Amino acid sequence: MFDESFQRSQVYFTVLETLRISGDWVDEVAKTYKQLRRQWNDNVEPSKVFDAADWRALEAGWDAVDRLITDRAALLQDRIDRKTEEVKSLRDGLFNATSLREASKGIELNRAVYVFTVITVIFTPISFMAVGSPLPCPAGTLKTFFSVKSGY
Repeated sequence: MFDESFQRSQVYFTVLETLRISGDWVDEVAKTYKQLRRQWNDNVEPSKVFDAADWRALEAGWDAVDRLITDRAALLQDRIDRKTEEVKSLRDGLFNATSLREASKGIELNRAVYVFTVITVIFTPISFMAVGSPLPCPAGTLKTFFSVKSGY
């Protein structure tokens, strides 16, 4: 579940980008079809190439194709949106799990630092006393070393 090398995160971002591009392509197909129909109507209708019955049949064909493209584009766009949400959910779950793991590592590190601090606080004065006690001191030197003279 954890993503040490960020390969899974990279896959999620790649899939999200691919889904976004696919959604743009689906939208572009519908727009291109509408432009094609508009251009065809602008170029063919003024020339009066077709009689009224043929023109109605052509319009009915264009309308059928328009409905088909619009319906299929909507279905594809819905499917792309659902898959996008699924991948985002997986990506967020991965980020949350990784964050939780990093937080637990931080807590473990804090415990180790706490133990080190306690040991240091306990053993540092003991080590100073252990170092200072075996030193030979001439008589009275230690007393004068720790005493405060009244002139200062």
